[in-house]
Amino acid sequence: MKEACKAMLSLYPKQSYPLEVLCSHHLKTDVQSEEASDCFSRLLEMAPNSGLARVGLGTKALQEGKYQDAIRNLAQGLKQAGSAPGWFSLAEAQLKLHRYSDSALSCSQGLTLCASGDEEVKMRLLRMRLETLVRSGEALAADQALETLQQIPGAETETDLKAFKGRAYLNKGQTEEALQVSSELLASQPNISQGLALRGLAQAAQGHLQLAEQSFLQAAAQSPDSGENYFLLGKLYWDMGEESRRDRSKAHTHLLKAAKLDPHLGRVYRYLGHYYRRVVRDAGRARGLLQEGLRAGRHR
Repeated sequence: MKEACKAMLSLYPKQSYPLEVLCSHHLKTDVQSEEASDCFSRLLEMAPNSGLARVGLGTKALQEGKYQDAIRNLAQGLKQAGSAPGWFSLAEAQLKLHRYSDSALSCSQGLTLCASGDEEVKMRLLRMRLETLVRSGEALAADQALETLQQIPGAETETDLKAFKGRAYLNKGQTEEALQVSSELLASQPNISQGLALRGLAQAAQGHLQLAEQSFLQAAAQSPDSGENYFLLGKLYWDMGEESRRDRSKAHTHLLKAAKLDPHLGRVYRYLGHYYRRVVRDAGRARGLLQEGLRAGRHR
């Protein structure tokens, strides 16, 4: 098929159709290859309004970690060429930048385009919608998250999904239910990071900060690449009072680690800004960090 399209291109170099077929093929098979990038760029040059070319370039940018470029290209492309996989890619890029409400909306858009044979894409969209709704931290979104969870077969047996269920309960203020979910997770997998973090969040909500500290420390030890776990620790140390705020090995160290692991997490910069303003008394550094947090917050 690729050779046939290339032959058509050599015969009809000004026709976009062979390039469109090639771009569709690359989207499904090897979007990161140089050949794919060249194909997307050539199609965009030939047809500046090509949604397919924009979706291709956006998907490639997403896989390269260029999330802003991915969002720009995908958003433009999906206006012309809507597809469930394209909306999933946009939702994923938005989630990487913690734009939770935008990501949830993209998931919903993708779900409306899922045909009867698109079960795999549909499940991926439902899972991402669940995650974005939970991470938004809003009570109303928590109800929507629990409704979404019910649409995913076998959700009760999957660690990640069950942990999101517990966090949805937390967002609704149902701490006991969240603790019950964490207990169920840890009963079957005592060192599972998601269960430990969930338990810590519930303990912190109940005011048991020392217990929460131990849970978060265990979660970070189990998943040392998770910026969120270090943020939870840093925030907890900040909330524990003046002594732990001034201890550089606590709030400052863990917030800094979180920022290095997840540079798009705006909340980290806001807490670091508070640290430099109130503890270090460095107004310039604090201002810069708070502005960075606000910039990241505008992506949400």
